[in-house]
Parts: sequence; structure tokens; C-alpha cells
Amino acid sequence: VVSGSTSDATADDIGSICGQTTAPGRWYKLTGDGNELMVDTCNDANYDTKISVLEGSCSSLSCVGFDDDSCGTQSSVTWTSISGRQYLILVHGSDGNDAGEFDLAATSNGGGGFCPSDLAFFITPVRWLVCLALRLILNT
Repeated sequence: VVSGSTSDATADDIGSICGQTTAPGRWYKLTGDGNELMVDTCNDANYDTKISVLEGSCSSLSCVGFDDDSCGTQSSVTWTSISGRQYLILVHGSDGNDAGEFDLAATSNGGGGFCPSDLAFFITPVRWLVCLALRLILNT
């Protein structure tokens, strides 16, 4: 489990790729272990969360899954991971004004939980944001 906050974050408009929102968010990355993985904010968040999980590079970014409110006003995403593949996890609000504190948990059905260092805070590189913006423009 890793604790975070979107209170001082900026909005990350991921368009319609994976659970569109204009709310502020925090990015994390997690490496797949070849098992079914789950990330969630179900146990502790003081605002209405949404989670988006993405994979790939700028030229082939794709949505693995997203959720809004599967456990009350909190969120959970489960997917079958590929061993060694990097997944980008965006914890954000359900609506534009939703922000606050959260605990993000990550578990694997092949071996339990992950250490906090496995779920690394990921500062979105400017180059990746530019690529994402171009992809959104080209897809509209």
C-alpha cells in the first residue's frame, strides 16, 4: 500500500482513452508478474476516486482498464498482467473537483501484495505528455 494525495496535483486529461476525467491525478508504475493484478483505493480515500491503468509506448498507448465506484465511491481495477511489462496507473478524481488523500493497494493472485517500492510514484515526463496530446488530437 502506498499513500498519496491529489490535492496538490494537476489535471491529466487522458481523453477518452481510459476513463476520461478533468480531475487532478497521480501517476504510478507497476511491473507485471504474469498473474492477475488488482489495484484499488477501496480501503482508504477521502474523496470519489477513479483509477485508469494503461500500457504501451507513446505510439501504441492502450487502456488496460479503468473503474469508477466499484467499492462505494472508491475504485478497483483487475487485469491479467504480462511478466516484465510496465503498467501506468493513474489515480484521479471522478469529476473535475474531486481531490484528496488515498491509499493505493496493489495485489497479485500469484503471491499476495507488492512492497511500496514496487508501486513507484511516476512523474509524467514532458515527452510522454506531448506524445499523449498528439495521440489525442490525431484520434479526434
